[in-house]
Amino acid sequence: LAIESLITFIIQPLLTYTYCCTQFYVYGFFCKSFRTDFLEILHLQQANRVKQGTTAQTVNLKGRN
Repeated sequence: LAIESLITFIIQPLLTYTYCCTQFYVYGFFCKSFRTDFLEILHLQQANRVKQGTTAQTVNLKGRN
């Protein structure tokens, strides 16, 4: 019983990961439009972070003057 519980404790997270995440990766790998949209979202987020950082630096510089 203890060995069975230990095996369940080890295997259950792997099964959950496989069920939840593998579908996303397989779909992303085989669907070109999904990859394109996903990469575009990532690039927009990165550009937005850079833009926000630049704006914050500009505001800080104006506040010092």
